[in-house]
Amino acid sequence: MMRTGYKTLGWWGVVALFLLSGCTSDGDGPEPVDNIIEFDVPSVVLGEPEELSRAQRLDVLPAGEVFGVSGYCVPLSGGEDPKPDYNAAGAYWTAKNRNSIADVMWNQPIKFDGTKCVYRDAEGTTYYHPAHWYISAGSTHADPADFRYTFIAWHPYDGDYFTPAEKGAVGTPQIGFTMPFNPGDNGELDPTKVKDAMVAQTVDRLRNVDNIGTVPLRFRHILCGLRFQINNFNTSQEVIVRSLALSGSFYRSATISFAGTSPVVVVKGDETIGGGDEGEGAEEPEIDDTPGIDEDDMYSGTFRFLTEDDSSDDVTVVPNSGIIAGATPGSDGHSDGVAVLLLPHFEGETDRSYLGRSKRIQIKYTFEGKEGDKTIDFTLNRRPVAGTLYTVNLNFVGNQLMVTFTDDANNSWSWDEVETGDNTIK
Repeated sequence: MMRTGYKTLGWWGVVALFLLSGCTSDGDGPEPVDNIIEFDVPSVVLGEPEELSRAQRLDVLPAGEVFGVSGYCVPLSGGEDPKPDYNAAGAYWTAKNRNSIADVMWNQPIKFDGTKCVYRDAEGTTYYHPAHWYISAGSTHADPADFRYTFIAWHPYDGDYFTPAEKGAVGTPQIGFTMPFNPGDNGELDPTKVKDAMVAQTVDRLRNVDNIGTVPLRFRHILCGLRFQINNFNTSQEVIVRSLALSGSFYRSATISFAGTSPVVVVKGDETIGGGDEGEGAEEPEIDDTPGIDEDDMYSGTFRFLTEDDSSDDVTVVPNSGIIAGATPGSDGHSDGVAVLLLPHFEGETDRSYLGRSKRIQIKYTFEGKEGDKTIDFTLNRRPVAGTLYTVNLNFVGNQLMVTFTDDANNSWSWDEVETGDNTIK
């Protein structure tokens, strides 16, 4: 059994927002310390701004994590021979981003060492010269103290996930995101390959705000998690689950735009594909020029939570109890368990299947002394929210196997939001 899958979800922990020391250089060579761009300890918010609840908690990056940052300040002038336009450096981001260039820093790795952020090289190990605030406006009369800076960030820094725009690119910054699976059919899928994926954006930052020169970064997750819990609502018969798997075709690619004051995530092909689940959302989706979905935008396969050929991980659920698949032994079945991270939609409404297509739960069990094998095809009529851990409850109730979804605040989805078809198990 894959027992480490949920370790990637460690950011759903105790509520915490740390205000610690900022990003520094820690290597050799003198630096004008008062001019170094420093970063606060990054915070992490779960869920979307308009949907914050007690399920969306604050946390920080684990010690040793490396994230990438690009910084923007002085836009380029228009025309055939564009040059740095210092007179426009004090403009707000929404007014100057179309002519922006990563003049402050580009694809800069920053390491959080547990107490502060430090500049690193691409390997995240050795000293790297830090970036600095502007102290000159060239031959213009612009005041560098009035320059407004915008920083975009992403985690992990691993190039297998995020692809920033090329160095020297001019225009509204976008970065690409790709799940760590090949397109097409992958067969068996390993959930431990998926790392936390997060983005952050800080806009219109002046060099000193209330005499504090550090830059805050507040990361938001772009993935959601699924785990499984087996519940036995019968009064006399135990349930033994021998095998449990989730299969389907899942979304692989997205584009993150930083045109506004917060990142906008668009899953590839959101605006063109029909025939999926119909979701109810609070607002109209933002549509861009992303082309329709193709094979490179999907990956297929099976995530296994319990394996039939390994009887040691069989789950026995006594009457009137429940156990999370992959729960830590001795935890009474209520630890975090094994979970998988998936790419959800960020629009309020879409005509595509939420989380993916052809989603299927496969479970093999023993109930009332008889072995059973159930395949549950399911669709979702509600959009999963990024940064939320969902529990898929497999409820044995009499001769029925009912499927329900709950979020990490134990809020249940209604029956019409999860469609599963025939639920009879005997």
